[in-house]
Amino acid sequence: MTRRMTVGSRSELGLINSSDLDPPPVWSPPKPEFWKTPSRWQYTAPRLRSVAKVVLTVVFITFAFKILTEEYQPSAIKTLTDEEKIEAAKKQDWLWKEFPLHNGLTRGLHDLKPECLPGEANCELKEPKMVKYDPYKGYADSVSDIVPCTGPRGLPINESDEDSLWAYPGLPRGSVEPLLGSYEASGLDGSVVFDRIGRYSAYGLNDFEDALDVADTKDQEFSWEEVSWGDLQERCTEANARRFKPLQERPQNIIQYSNLHHKHKGEHGNGPNSQTQSLAKVKRTAILIRVWTGADWTADAVMNIRALVAEAALASGGKYQVFILLHVKDEGVALFTGEDEPTKTIVENVPPEFRSMTEVWNHAQLRGLYSNIAEHAFVGRSPWMIIQWFARNHPEFDFFYQWEYDVRYTGHYLDFFESVSNFGKKQPRKGIWERADRAYIPIYHGGYDTDYRAHVRKADPHRIWGPIPVDGVRPRGVRPPVVEREDNYEWGIGEDADWIGFLPSFNVTGTKWFFKDYVWGYSQGVSTPRRATLIAQGRVSRRVLDIMNYENAENNHHMDAEMFPQTMCLHHGLKSTTFPHPIYSDRIWPPEVANSVFNPGPYGQAGGVETSTFSKWNEWVWTNMTWYYNSGQSKPLFQHMLGITAMDKGGAEWEAANGAALVRPMLLHPVKGAKAMKWTKEGWRSTKSGK
Repeated sequence: MTRRMTVGSRSELGLINSSDLDPPPVWSPPKPEFWKTPSRWQYTAPRLRSVAKVVLTVVFITFAFKILTEEYQPSAIKTLTDEEKIEAAKKQDWLWKEFPLHNGLTRGLHDLKPECLPGEANCELKEPKMVKYDPYKGYADSVSDIVPCTGPRGLPINESDEDSLWAYPGLPRGSVEPLLGSYEASGLDGSVVFDRIGRYSAYGLNDFEDALDVADTKDQEFSWEEVSWGDLQERCTEANARRFKPLQERPQNIIQYSNLHHKHKGEHGNGPNSQTQSLAKVKRTAILIRVWTGADWTADAVMNIRALVAEAALASGGKYQVFILLHVKDEGVALFTGEDEPTKTIVENVPPEFRSMTEVWNHAQLRGLYSNIAEHAFVGRSPWMIIQWFARNHPEFDFFYQWEYDVRYTGHYLDFFESVSNFGKKQPRKGIWERADRAYIPIYHGGYDTDYRAHVRKADPHRIWGPIPVDGVRPRGVRPPVVEREDNYEWGIGEDADWIGFLPSFNVTGTKWFFKDYVWGYSQGVSTPRRATLIAQGRVSRRVLDIMNYENAENNHHMDAEMFPQTMCLHHGLKSTTFPHPIYSDRIWPPEVANSVFNPGPYGQAGGVETSTFSKWNEWVWTNMTWYYNSGQSKPLFQHMLGITAMDKGGAEWEAANGAALVRPMLLHPVKGAKAMKWTKEGWRSTKSGK
């Protein structure tokens, strides 16, 4: 589609015909008494007093304008280490800093009780044993319909022990429960724990034995550089083509990322498998990892992407597919005039095994796609733009994850992604916005679908039902079938969610969140209703991306990345929710205090008030949690799992006394440079803290 810039009337462009103007005022000379003597109520001559008023007014307006227009500059803030974050938080007089700490996040193998049969003698003396993990416990589709896919070692990944995860059943003594979210509410498997051997041996853990202090030897017969994860995923999708909806070839004139073309099959089901038409068609999801030229490919990052592809894409038979979107920072690299430069850029910046699943892009491309709002077309503010265009180029997918490079999941990825999808699908529309806009605290709120639902219904009389009226926006979602009071939590059940985030979708109005006023093009300005979910990571539907693309390209509407997809759901009446995954604290919170701190807003909301934990300077509470953009717990916890000493815990000496570090499945962010080995174009080399 060709977009044309149309020129309206002169008044629409802010121009007025000279004939429409009022005549200029007539000047008359001053009267002689202009310099009359001041009255007894005056202290200065009228003219001098007027001049003083003008000067003071100009100074005041200038000062006020500077304060109101001064923008937050992230680059000006020093990057703190995890230890510095904790120390800075301690300097503040926070209520929660006096709460007792616990040691339940990382436990040792010695704390794990073995599984015993009834009446089994001397069972407590047995060593706990790992079992092969079953990732299909919560798989929504028919497992028997999956055609097994080949893994990196040339074996069917669903059957290969070498490509499998191994877990310890049960929980160690001293384990704690998450403060926010829960395994029960999210559907995640919280009945097992993993050590580094069971979690990462399938992904080359032994190759980094010098950094990880692992006793196992390196397998010299297997080379990761000979693996092509992109090709493995393509073959997996082809083998399972009959499970997916038929797909026509993308148009020949469609704009690509660059001249670097990847394989794309014309229509799923052209082969012999297509004769089976009775299968319920499975919707596919793209997991898009944003990486940039010059990124540090540390050992933990490489193992994490291997795990993502194997566990989400291959184990699901192609239901999920993982891509790397490589941001080429140098706009002088010719991405659109041949394949040589894009290929060279990928070779220099991406390990060999991931090159076949990498697509390149740059900021110049975004500015060209959205020239009408070009000043906002950069990744720091608009990471969704390239995902919007990815969706246009890849019609085979129904859902898309914007996945951060420094996110880790300590459990099995298939269990995670299936739990996210299932949760969104089973949520009713009634009360969904109100449940999503506050932190779910199980020890305070009770069961998610029972007590919490009733609590929110009673506490919050302002209920969102259908699209919110916004000037200049024509809703494109479905209208509610009945009025809200007549619905018995039925509408929306079985409907896929259009947005699923990992923290509350809070009301930014009234908060001191850094980017709350980053909204452009709307006639209501900062009064435009909007919601935000911090960390611009989540799952979006194709429907939301189409709306986002339309609002950007045609309506000149835009806002900060952490507000955009969920606010589009708010404006257009789409289904939006928050996934209540387990988020741990490093200390013990009283239930009432936890609720007052994390939900301080009107009617118990997480936002809507200056004391929100998402307001600047109130965010320190999140440094003690396992999920946030500046968490101080995520990286040390992940390092403990890898056998590394961090914050006086973990490592060889600690494990000699406690056994291998065990961690429950949980989502962690940020984890940057957790391992002291890094891939470069010259090969692997040892580093200090991944730098």
